[in-house]
Amino acid sequence: MTNLRFESFHPGLDPATTVMIDGHAPGFRMISHWPDNATPAALRHDLTTGSAFLYGEMSNSARRDLIGDFSVITNNHYDTDGVLSLFTMLRPAVAFRYKDLILRTARAGDFAVWGGSDALALELGIMSDLGPFLPFTTPPYDDERLGNLSALYVRTFDRLAALLEDPFALDGDSKQRFDLVQADIDRVEAGKGISLTQYPEDDLAVIESDRAITTFGLRLAAGNLFRILLVNPSERGNRYRFCFRGESWWDVVSVKPKPRVTLVGLAERLNQLEAAEQGTWWAAPPDWTVPELGFGDPVTFRHQAVRFDPQTTSDPPSSLHLDVVVEELRNALRNTKAYRPAAVSIPAT
Repeated sequence: MTNLRFESFHPGLDPATTVMIDGHAPGFRMISHWPDNATPAALRHDLTTGSAFLYGEMSNSARRDLIGDFSVITNNHYDTDGVLSLFTMLRPAVAFRYKDLILRTARAGDFAVWGGSDALALELGIMSDLGPFLPFTTPPYDDERLGNLSALYVRTFDRLAALLEDPFALDGDSKQRFDLVQADIDRVEAGKGISLTQYPEDDLAVIESDRAITTFGLRLAAGNLFRILLVNPSERGNRYRFCFRGESWWDVVSVKPKPRVTLVGLAERLNQLEAAEQGTWWAAPPDWTVPELGFGDPVTFRHQAVRFDPQTTSDPPSSLHLDVVVEELRNALRNTKAYRPAAVSIPAT
């Protein structure tokens, strides 16, 4: 692993010398938890970072038997699990000193799973100050995007050892976000203004919260259930937002979320029942990392990735009672054909 170098992914890379670490690239060897990956069974893990640690624990001969020889590792996007998996491959001596923190941080980044204040702080540090490097997601494979992605990774690799040593060195927007999430976690753990109804047979958690909630708080409240209906009650009615957690998009091994389904039919059914004239029920495509269903202006909803909070505070209240929404949701989850995401379907954003 000592002679590896990182290069932003582009179609001109040679599959004979290159391995995709996180992400997905048809025709290339992969160490990844993305859908449709070609990761050898012995390296499979919920997180690509976990797979990188498994690789690092093997002998050179075992690595060769699994993956073969390569000198370039690549990625076509930037996120916390991508950063930490690449760093573990490139600088294993440093990574293994902080293995526990790194794995908890990667899980926080990809799944919004609460793993402690230090993991939250490190995740925010890795994802801070991205503005100067935009746009950086490929495709398209133009020089500007490839250069920005490369520069961003180089900058993060150079400062990651210091972040691991002191993950709490936060300021500005990162510190504000840290304080917001930490306060939300404290509230959820104390059970203040929040209630949970579980439907384990449907892998469904119905969470009623008297105020806005962060994605970390929402996932913590849901526990080991992977379909979540968030309800914000008000005097004029409930605001609703449903989502499939990201674990049902990635190729995970430690948990088995029930599959996601297409919710367009459910949105149409709820619109038939809805008495309110303002707003409408909408459903995001099931191939998004965290697809949602909600009530409001369909023009304003957008892809809510793992790291974004549910935007119920800007939604109008629905006229439908919670019991009606839960019944219709459970019927749709049980009777709609399962949808299996594919890596090639993720939008380039």
